[in-house]
Amino acid sequence: MTLLDRAVAALGLTESAAGVGAALGGSEAPVHRLATDDGRVLALRVRPPEHAGPIQREATNVQLAASLGVAPNVLGVYCGPEVACLLTEWVPGQPLAAVLALEPQRLREWGLAMGRFLASMHQAARGHADLGTLGPGWDWPHSEEESRRLERLPPCDGPTLLHLDFHPLNVMASGGTVAAAVDWMNAGAGDARLDVARTVACMALDGSNVDGSWERWIPAFLAAFADGYEKSGEALAEMEPFMRWAGEATLRDLRAKRTREQIAQMEATVRRWDRTPCWPPSRGTLGP
Repeated sequence: MTLLDRAVAALGLTESAAGVGAALGGSEAPVHRLATDDGRVLALRVRPPEHAGPIQREATNVQLAASLGVAPNVLGVYCGPEVACLLTEWVPGQPLAAVLALEPQRLREWGLAMGRFLASMHQAARGHADLGTLGPGWDWPHSEEESRRLERLPPCDGPTLLHLDFHPLNVMASGGTVAAAVDWMNAGAGDARLDVARTVACMALDGSNVDGSWERWIPAFLAAFADGYEKSGEALAEMEPFMRWAGEATLRDLRAKRTREQIAQMEATVRRWDRTPCWPPSRGTLGP
């Protein structure tokens, strides 16, 4: 019996729920799309039983995000000796990465929309009663160098919900707009600028490795993303220390996932950010 079969049985999906492949998001932990006899479409993240902690943490993250209207509703969680899994509604639409490939002429429009969506989420979550149930997210504490960079950050003006993996593979577009975010494994609570910087660093450092066609439009897209965020009334002051943290953190995240040559190029970019201006995002500030 596969992990998927165990998850379906553990959650009591007695209808003939059929997995149609790993889908949503950019995480290496698969999310399966399930279709049931009664016409429902569901999303099921499946992990081995030793990953019960991350599954429980993601469920908590998604429940808070769903209450804000930015994530699918949680339908079930199971963590037992045979499997750990999280069941949610399926998010309609397509990942923004796929939409951008089809509509490159709307690049700035989509960048603005992605920035506005994240700003609106941060505004809605600030002061939320359930923020205290979240940790800082993303497998903290970090390496010694990341910890040093965190210590240099300006004071937080009020924690909010952070996605910390907010990029076009994890952003869903539907009806001509950004509809939801998926893959909440990294989420936590903290300074909103951490989230913005992580988005920019993730795409600037690794976007062309995910999809070679991204490289030519990443700087313009990220400039629009930052512009859209600020147009929603969220100020992005003193961003360079956050960018320098995000560069180091993203390197740590990717070292085991990319080739030595790719990591060397990323390191050169991050070291450049340490020496020269790295905000606002543009071809001049983000390049190697």
